[in-house]
Amino acid sequence: MPNAPYSNRYSQVKMRIMKWIEINLLLIILLVSCQIEAENENIKDEQKINLDSNNVFEDISTKESIEKFVDQLSKNYSRENVDRKSNSIRLKNEIINESNNLIKYQFKSKELITNKYGQKSYQRPIVLILQFENKGKCDKAKELLMECFPNDCQKIEYDIDGGLKITPSIYLFSDKEIMIMKISCENENDSWIDLKANFKRFVQSSTKILEAGCGEIEWTR
Repeated sequence: MPNAPYSNRYSQVKMRIMKWIEINLLLIILLVSCQIEAENENIKDEQKINLDSNNVFEDISTKESIEKFVDQLSKNYSRENVDRKSNSIRLKNEIINESNNLIKYQFKSKELITNKYGQKSYQRPIVLILQFENKGKCDKAKELLMECFPNDCQKIEYDIDGGLKITPSIYLFSDKEIMIMKISCENENDSWIDLKANFKRFVQSSTKILEAGCGEIEWTR
């Protein structure tokens, strides 16, 4: 039995080494997990930044972003001359007067579409963009719009859906901007769905979205 003390010491040292290895392995695993999690968060942040830079504009839409939208529509639509004084969306003048920049477009599809009555016609979307000097003026314009909403100057409220005398349209309400696009009732078809999807490129983090069918409104954001 002379080697018993040595054997015991050897076993104790071995156990301590194994314990040390085990602790260090756990630390390594923990550090690697933290690093992976941090890298994943960085990837998410980069994706969010890319999304923001591609689809979301700060405060108001830039001239370049609007031109890009118009250029994309120009593949399937031609631009028509617009009378800036005409009020085809039937907004009260007080609403328009609050804005410091009014942008208006009217388009005509290059090809005939089949409307909901089975007839051939052209899709003619109208786009109106109201930009405001500050949030206060934009909020006032929104209040006026809620009190007298087109087409028949009816009162509506945020987040309350319902029937309304209105043509298919989409409204984007942001802090310093109101953007509107509309078509005629008979042309509410798949091409309108595509137009709305394209128009939503202007959605900002604060944007509320109202979408209208022929005779009804729905807050979708």
